[in-house]
Amino acid sequence: MKITSSAVQWKIPKIVVLTKGVGAGNNELTAFDKALLRAGIGNLNLIKVSSIIPPGAKVVKVEDCILDLPLGALIPAVYTQIISATKGLTISSAIGVGIPKELEQNGMILEASIQGPREKAETLVRQMIVEAFEAREMELAETVIISSEAQSAHHIVCTVAAALLL
Repeated sequence: MKITSSAVQWKIPKIVVLTKGVGAGNNELTAFDKALLRAGIGNLNLIKVSSIIPPGAKVVKVEDCILDLPLGALIPAVYTQIISATKGLTISSAIGVGIPKELEQNGMILEASIQGPREKAETLVRQMIVEAFEAREMELAETVIISSEAQSAHHIVCTVAAALLL
């Protein structure tokens, strides 16, 4: 049996929007919710997907566009978060996009959330992008990475980094 593109139920994403946020709350869920709100995606229903960017999709950072999506919309997204209540502990979330040199090839999204500074999370994501491209025997043309960092003082904190596939 041959399965073709007519079996695809969702549209192929044309834009990947990178965003990040930090939130603090009295419990883990409200800290996560506030981080999503600060990232500009707190009123969307995120559907977690894996890490493939279709060939030719444009990558933009949220600060370089206007997200005008319906409240409650179902949005495919790659995202990562970390939550901490440990006073003085630094936490970070990073997400990165690897863009291939050959335009007909797919790109990759990799993410990491760690206990430590954002630079460490960004380095980890950069290494994972390189490894993903090597595994596919593709040449990497460009890498775009964003990250968020927080340290708990009196509340539970959460960092989030996300890529919306629109």
